[in-house]
Amino acid sequence: LQLGGSEPALLAEASRIDSLIMTSEWVAANEDFGPTFSDAVLDRTRRCFRGERPLQLRVHVTEVRRADRALTVLNGRGVHEISALAEYKDLATGQIVGRELVALEVDAGGPFEALFEDRQLKVSDAFGQAICDRAFER
Repeated sequence: LQLGGSEPALLAEASRIDSLIMTSEWVAANEDFGPTFSDAVLDRTRRCFRGERPLQLRVHVTEVRRADRALTVLNGRGVHEISALAEYKDLATGQIVGRELVALEVDAGGPFEALFEDRQLKVSDAFGQAICDRAFER
């Protein structure tokens, strides 16, 4: 988490995520991704950001690549990828207090997961966890 002179973990400890705005050109072609992503990331970040300072998390998703189900079944493995810019807006002042690029590779699991797991939810939950891990320097 890159902040103007502040310690990231201190900001994270003092803050809570009150809302999330997600934007993406990619989502225009995959409209079911937006609600899944927003709900999962907001749920995950609310578990770790539990302070008093209200923040809005703004996420601009630049790329999402989900592992092909058939290839994951055949190969027994696969990888999902997501890249996004995350910004933290202080709701009291309106200022952006943090900004970071987040790029993840998420293990798609094996053949069973490839057939039955919600790929969008898995990527979204991993993104939310990455936000928490980076904010609290885990």
